[in-house]
Amino acid sequence: MKTRELNIEEKTKEAGFRNFTSFVFTFYHGQEVRLSLKRCSDMIGVSSSKFRSSLVERGWPPVTSTKSPPTVSKKRKLYITAIVKEKTPFIFPWCAIYIYYIKYEMTAGEIANVLGISEFSVLKLLKKYGIQRRKKGGEKKNMLDFLRRLQRLSDIDRCSNSPHINRYPVSDHSFYVALYAMIFVDMENERKSREHSILSYDDSLVIRKALIHDLEESETGDILYPVHNMNKEFKEKLDEVRDLCVKNIIFEELPSMQRAFYIILWRQSKDDSIEGHLVAMMDKFEILMFAVKELSMGNESFRHIYNNAKNILEKECKIQSVLDVLSEIKEMYG
Repeated sequence: MKTRELNIEEKTKEAGFRNFTSFVFTFYHGQEVRLSLKRCSDMIGVSSSKFRSSLVERGWPPVTSTKSPPTVSKKRKLYITAIVKEKTPFIFPWCAIYIYYIKYEMTAGEIANVLGISEFSVLKLLKKYGIQRRKKGGEKKNMLDFLRRLQRLSDIDRCSNSPHINRYPVSDHSFYVALYAMIFVDMENERKSREHSILSYDDSLVIRKALIHDLEESETGDILYPVHNMNKEFKEKLDEVRDLCVKNIIFEELPSMQRAFYIILWRQSKDDSIEGHLVAMMDKFEILMFAVKELSMGNESFRHIYNNAKNILEKECKIQSVLDVLSEIKEMYG
């Protein structure tokens, strides 16, 4: 059976671009970027004559001269090659990293829009391959201040309005959230593998999100759950303050690209993705486990915290392995 030949719009989308119009005015008729007709036709996998005729049909005159492509280092090629493998089939790997990020200093968000991937993915790949612009003005970063700020988490107590027998610093909470997340991710991925499910967890992303989700508390301290949620308007204002704290203070000593990466990671730590949902549930599961520890030592003042965490998990948790353990806990502690 003869396969139907794809038209120019379909070929453009198949190559990973939004549509033929945006492709032409980004790479061929762009104000800053002007690749040759041959290179543009190769990028979307069509012949030069078909590309030219498509331009003529739409009333866009072919460009008579273009700028020559620059020489790009191997490291920069590696970055955009990673995008090819992970997100979108970009035929000329050197184009995005040189034109978008290095030469024209586009932001990660602008690159994401052109490539059709998330800003988080762009930042992750830039960080992974160590791609950074040359710093201007010899900016000096005091990493020791950043690391000392992180250490504050070991001195900030959680559930400070409830008497507890054991110490309960934010650092312990974050550690156990990450540890439990790792354990349940492996259990869930194993279960999904047995069920031949195509949807699995990114274990590295889960652990990163778990470790970073409460980092703002090194500045704000632990804000009690009932206080945080007592009023919708108050919660929105408080969340706005926490976001500003992360954006302007928490990561200020880090290099700009790493700072941007961590800010987005923090903002998405408990988002609607399966990884974000798991971290959100581990946030509640960890305090449930601490409450179990206090109850087992006779501290009934943690009964209301136990009940609150249990009720949230029963209502919101969609992770079967967590629900199985929750059932075991309920049999013993009610």
